[in-house]
Amino acid sequence: MVSKKHILYRNTGEGNSQAFRVNYYEGCSHGCKYCYGCCLAEKSGSVSYTKWIKPVLVENTLGLLKEDLQHVRDKGEVFVESISDAYMLDADPKVTRKVLELLALSGYAVFLLSKNASLIRDIDLFKRFNQRIK
Repeated sequence: MVSKKHILYRNTGEGNSQAFRVNYYEGCSHGCKYCYGCCLAEKSGSVSYTKWIKPVLVENTLGLLKEDLQHVRDKGEVFVESISDAYMLDADPKVTRKVLELLALSGYAVFLLSKNASLIRDIDLFKRFNQRIK
């Protein structure tokens, strides 16, 4: 596990349509050579490609997210795993589901990209987000 102080970040800069991003994995098992997340990590010297493709869950993910959500006053859209895939083969389905549940309970909309069809296991949660948007 990797230790961090926060996992919910406000997006800043031009062209960011999502207000926040939440990243609770460091790395991604898809191992795409074109991945900007991996390129950024390698460029900053924080992790090599061989380590990137062996993702690590952030320690106390749910506790950190609960704490982070308490300090944000405005609600917005959250990009879940903007530098990884919440449904990659190495992802813990229970953690991803709990993250989505916390975001739903807190009133956030969710933006999520995945290469894995296993995201359908959480279709009931996506429907809850969709009902709130209508």
